[in-house]
Amino acid sequence: MQQKRLADQEKKRYKADGGYSLVEVIVAVAILVICVIPLLSSFALTAQTNAKARQMLNGTTVAENVMEDIKSKGVEHFGVKSGDTVSINSKLYDVYTADIPNYHYDGKNYQVSVEMVPSSGKYTDASALVPADKYYNEEKLSEIYQMKKETDAIYVQDKNTLYEQIDDYYKDHVFDSSVTPETIADDIRSEYTFKIKKASGFITVTEDVEFIYRDKNEALKATIDTNKIFDSLQTREDLRNLYIFFVPGKENVIHIENTSDIPLQVYLVKQNSATKEDVTLEVTESAHGGSALTKIATNLDITDAAHTEFTKLRVNNIDRTLTDAVSVLGMTGLVMEEDDNTKVYDVTISVKSQSGKELATITGSSLK
Repeated sequence: MQQKRLADQEKKRYKADGGYSLVEVIVAVAILVICVIPLLSSFALTAQTNAKARQMLNGTTVAENVMEDIKSKGVEHFGVKSGDTVSINSKLYDVYTADIPNYHYDGKNYQVSVEMVPSSGKYTDASALVPADKYYNEEKLSEIYQMKKETDAIYVQDKNTLYEQIDDYYKDHVFDSSVTPETIADDIRSEYTFKIKKASGFITVTEDVEFIYRDKNEALKATIDTNKIFDSLQTREDLRNLYIFFVPGKENVIHIENTSDIPLQVYLVKQNSATKEDVTLEVTESAHGGSALTKIATNLDITDAAHTEFTKLRVNNIDRTLTDAVSVLGMTGLVMEEDDNTKVYDVTISVKSQSGKELATITGSSLK
């Protein structure tokens, strides 16, 4: 009896140490295969999707890079005339194209096709006495379109910006009940101060805008906008031009403080108004020689002292006549190009893989 019990225990121990049977192994492998195959398929699909997404993203990036190249070089330097023309208001304009069969990016080559068609877009000229729709490419274009953020300080005030500034000014003060933002806009004095400074070899330009409104004979003054609009420490290029686009109010005072005596071209541009408003221009430099280092180009009238909008001109704290100011500041009108040159193009850029698969198409606008 004791021997039988020992034999049974030995059989059980042997069976426990015997491992899996062939059937059990086959079943386990079958289950593993059933589970793993869908996972492998999912991994492969994910890899393919990621590759396609990256290719599409690269295509878009290539198109955006080409668009920046066009804007930098200009349409007529980037492309060639295709031989096609478009008619805008009975006038023919050339179409430009460009093909880049091997644009290299991210280790791969892409096919790029560019079409640059003169724009037939219109805008509403609200500055005219009778607002009218005009074609962009029928208008003369001043040289100010060549502005560059790397070398130029740019201040732009349009009607929307002005109304927002007036609304903030209105909310920050207590006015008589008869005063509204609209009445303020009609009777406000705007003072613009532009300070050009050079320190430690770097040039900065800051702008300050102040509103002054008389309510019950009390002048309410407030600085409503202060910004640094140029810093050569960031751009790594010297300042060349200062662009001032302003919407005139009843009175407008523009201070340009160039006390570091930096040679500077200033473009002073009145916007959105066909009426005559009073403008005071004050230019201050540290050197009080003959001709100023600050030069002015403007669309305000500088040819007729009897009709000019400049009611006061001061250079280095000395009042000047229009004739004197034109001489000292080298004042000129804005240079206008001939209107038979196309200026604005509608640009379409298509990017394909080397196999011809369409990856991206973007549109935009560029100047000539």
